[in-house]
Amino acid sequence: MRANTASLIPVTSPLPPLTYTVSSYFAWTELVPGQSISVLPNFNVSPGDEMFVEVWVGNKGANPSLSGAYAIAFVEDVSKAEYTYIYNAMSKVKVLGYQAEWIMERPFEGGVLPGLADYTETYMYSPWTEKTDGTWLSYDQNNAVQITMGGADRTLSSAIVIDTNTIYFAWAAFN
Repeated sequence: MRANTASLIPVTSPLPPLTYTVSSYFAWTELVPGQSISVLPNFNVSPGDEMFVEVWVGNKGANPSLSGAYAIAFVEDVSKAEYTYIYNAMSKVKVLGYQAEWIMERPFEGGVLPGLADYTETYMYSPWTEKTDGTWLSYDQNNAVQITMGGADRTLSSAIVIDTNTIYFAWAAFN
C-alpha cells in the first residue's frame, strides 16, 4: 500500500503589499512658554484651506494691552467661513512685547516629535506686528531672522522673505 502525500508549493503574488497612509489635520495653539499644544475643538481644517490668524495680549472683550490677563488668538478658516477665539490665561507668563514670530512648524505631541507634514510650499501673507505705540511694522522691518528647520543632518523646511507682505515656506523632508 502506498500513501499519497501532497506538497505545498509557495505562490508569490505579483501584486505589491498594500500600504495605507492615515492623515489627520487639526488647528492648534501654543503660547510659549507656559501652554502646551491645545487643539481647537470642533474646528476642522483641510489641506489647502486658507487660514487667517491674529494673536494679542489683552482682557476679554478689550483692546490689546501688554498687561492683559489673556493671550488671545482669533483663528479663521477663510475657506470654510469658520472662526473661533481662543483665550489662554496669562497667570504664569509675562509678555514684554518686544518679539513677534511667524512660524511654520510641527507640534510636539505626547513627548514625540512627528514627521513634518509635506506641505510642499506655502505662503504667509501680511505678516505684520503692532507696536505698543499703535504703529505697525512689516515682517522685514522687524530685524527678521530666517530660521531653517533641520533634523537628522538635513533641512526639513526653510523660510524666505519675498517682499514686505509675503514669506515663502518650502518643505524639504519629513525627518
